[in-house]
Amino acid sequence: MVVFTATLACLILGLRAQAVETPSSVVWNQVGEDLEGEAEADRSGASIAISEDGTRIVIGATTNDSVGSASGHARVFEWDTALLTWSQLGTDIDGVAGGDESGAAVAISENGNRVAIGSPYHDGPANSTGHVRVFEYDGNDWIQVGGDIEGGTLADWLGWAVAMSSDGNRIAVGAPQTYGGGSRYGFVRVLDWDAVTSDWVQVGSEVVAEAEGDRAGFALGMSADGARLAIGAPANDGVAGTNTGHVRVFEWDDVGLDWYQLGADIDGDADYDFFGEAASMSSDGEHIVVGAPNNDAGGTSAGEARIYRWDSDIDTWVQVGVSISGAGQSAEAGSSVAIAADGGRVAIGSTGDSMLGTGDAVRVYDWDGNQSLWIQAGTAFTGRGNGDIFGASTALARNGGLVAIGAPSAGWGGNTEGYVRLFESSASLAFGLNGGVGGPSTVTGGGASSVALSTTEPTRDGYTFTGWNTAADGTGTSYSGDDPYTLPTSGTDTLYAQWQPVATTTTTTTTVAPTTTTSAPTTTTSVAPTTTTSAPTTTTSVAPTTTTSAPTTTTTAPPVVAPPTAGPADPVTGSPTFTG
Repeated sequence: MVVFTATLACLILGLRAQAVETPSSVVWNQVGEDLEGEAEADRSGASIAISEDGTRIVIGATTNDSVGSASGHARVFEWDTALLTWSQLGTDIDGVAGGDESGAAVAISENGNRVAIGSPYHDGPANSTGHVRVFEYDGNDWIQVGGDIEGGTLADWLGWAVAMSSDGNRIAVGAPQTYGGGSRYGFVRVLDWDAVTSDWVQVGSEVVAEAEGDRAGFALGMSADGARLAIGAPANDGVAGTNTGHVRVFEWDDVGLDWYQLGADIDGDADYDFFGEAASMSSDGEHIVVGAPNNDAGGTSAGEARIYRWDSDIDTWVQVGVSISGAGQSAEAGSSVAIAADGGRVAIGSTGDSMLGTGDAVRVYDWDGNQSLWIQAGTAFTGRGNGDIFGASTALARNGGLVAIGAPSAGWGGNTEGYVRLFESSASLAFGLNGGVGGPSTVTGGGASSVALSTTEPTRDGYTFTGWNTAADGTGTSYSGDDPYTLPTSGTDTLYAQWQPVATTTTTTTTVAPTTTTSAPTTTTSVAPTTTTSAPTTTTSVAPTTTTSAPTTTTTAPPVVAPPTAGPADPVTGSPTFTG
């Protein structure tokens, strides 16, 4: 058992003002239809989780009665790009028995093939010990992976919170109610998938609350690699008073083979803030967002959320920007929170606003590094009406380009099957032609979605098109037609045409005067060295050759022929014989 008692206050910049509430120009569009619960009183949307590409979502409905009263279930939906609608993937994943409230917490792997489902009131070794089960999609349906992960003692409520690494091979499970018989200590257990034994194996010691009554494990956040873990304990009595709450971050040590606290406790501000009731961590584990739904800074129970980053130079968690307070009294901002993969966008649910019908149930904020402020990204999201608890759960995907919002009730005294809505921010890609003409049209799509670049190529006289670049001068990232491109989270990116001058050939014409060459006659005398008398043969060759070259006249003298050394032989008497 690992128990940590760090009490040093996390470095906070003393920022108490609200973020900038004037919405930016970000535009949000609903993706598909509302995802409705199966039946009345299901409370579908009590928990949600979404794959990073935004194509699969798992939804918990805690009081569905498929197996027994409030047995609960989870369902997974997949986006159909052809029909532009959500379709259920596989069958319902039902709880084991009545009263389990399966689906109170859900998590999903990055690719959407593996899900974890918490049932905190399941009766295992004792009443309400709770359990977590993990399922994998085999192409046809959801099949359980490994055995049940059970709580150990009475009313552990194991499965109240769950978190999963991006590859789905590590999970963290929260049990905020008891530990070893103590009252509401709370603890967290981390497990890895063991392919050899085909089961889940505990990694390191259980991480236990600082003190009795803390309710550690009420909220969880995990980095993509599973090496960092944020644990919310909303009932911790911190330096500021009773039930101020806190969050502690732990990191896995490969040498010590255990979990060790990273930095000091991150404490709430005042009595009954319940800081840590909601928490979420960026993919790299460097940023966290924490909700305190009962904070009074913006009005009684207006609630707030705060964002922190890890500063390795001073080994502490530093608040990023100002605290983001609720819109007004009883808004309960921070009831749910989510953070984008890179930490630059957060979503904050305010269930009190939804209950009162005052709007602003969920707001999304972007970090503006130039102003060092959180700027509201577009208008707030609202549900169907009063009492639907719109914003009880939130999730972000595609680095914040897609937000999912759960509303587990549909109104006071009405149908409470619950529903989930998804929205994506609008983004676009423009093309700068750099002097060319005829380029592709601007591409529009959902924030951080992937698109294929057009194969249409611009033209420019005297130049060859060589591709696209994120910088006009070609010093950025290069792209070619049909390459995949990820749109910005919101707003517009621009790709610039790149050009290569066409190579040219220069032809030079030179006029040369004709050249005449005259060869004199050549005389050759052949004398047979035998008794055969051959008359001298005179051969005269006059070869008037005309050659076009420089105007040079050359006279070639006749060759010198030596005279015979003796005259013709005297005739021989008798019949002459000729050889030749």
